[in-house]
Amino acid sequence: MEWLNHGSWTMKGQAAYYWTGRWVGSEIALGGLKTRVKRISVLGTGAEVAFEQSSNRLVMRGLPGSCPDDILGYAVLKLEFEKRPRQALGAGCVII
Repeated sequence: MEWLNHGSWTMKGQAAYYWTGRWVGSEIALGGLKTRVKRISVLGTGAEVAFEQSSNRLVMRGLPGSCPDDILGYAVLKLEFEKRPRQALGAGCVII
């Protein structure tokens, strides 16, 4: 079983890119983000993604019902942060 069972990360500056090949539907929840998110969009289409963030959880809502990439079946969500993003999971392990 993979730790992040529906995606993985890449980063550039104050943006993180969440790559997912297992589209889960209209909502994705991520845990452990320690940096405030300013904006989320679907890379390629630019569609804005609604979200709510608490101290331990980020919930992205209103995503397309199916993966927006019909050819590869992979989608990338761009998360723009107030500063360099960090994610802490488990026993303080920093993933991002």
